[in-house]
Amino acid sequence: MSMFHELMMRKKIKEENFIINKVGNPTIVDGVVSNFTVNDYLISANNFPSDKAIQNFEFFTKFSVSDISQQMTLFCFYFDEAITASGLWIPENANRIRWFVSSNNNIQYTSMQVNQIYYLKCVISNNKMMMYIGTTKDNMTLVATKDIVPFELSGQNPVWVGRRRYTTNQHPATFASLYIKDTYHIIDNVKYNYIIGE
Repeated sequence: MSMFHELMMRKKIKEENFIINKVGNPTIVDGVVSNFTVNDYLISANNFPSDKAIQNFEFFTKFSVSDISQQMTLFCFYFDEAITASGLWIPENANRIRWFVSSNNNIQYTSMQVNQIYYLKCVISNNKMMMYIGTTKDNMTLVATKDIVPFELSGQNPVWVGRRRYTTNQHPATFASLYIKDTYHIIDNVKYNYIIGE
């Protein structure tokens, strides 16, 4: 367990809802979203917090993919206006999932299988990036870590789910099922639980 997690356990975490609204008509069943396209995706009602030190950040989600023949964007946070693709994505024709913060700050898990439900946790703490993954929530393994250079959040963008925000190279998560009901992120001492809105 990282120092960040130990600190969070000792402190009382404030919880807030982080509303994620649908655009178009992705399939939503009991908090699980699938059938993403460039026109069918999710976007947060509020912007991702800005002007915060990225020293204590945690993101947790649950997902599966049925095909890896094309690049897919699962979540985009846009930590900084200068960073064009920060978030969680799957490269084309590769059994990998990559956690990308910047060109120099990214890590990945390289043994992903299709049609397998995964629990994934990505952490930034004490100048390190860490990725944990497992097939059950209680049995997650640290699979990648990297030292990073601290920087500040400076973006004022919503979180995009199931595609990137751009008019080209959106890379929709066509073959992914994302368990939004099991997704959250923590910044400072606030846990933002993802809730599907309108």
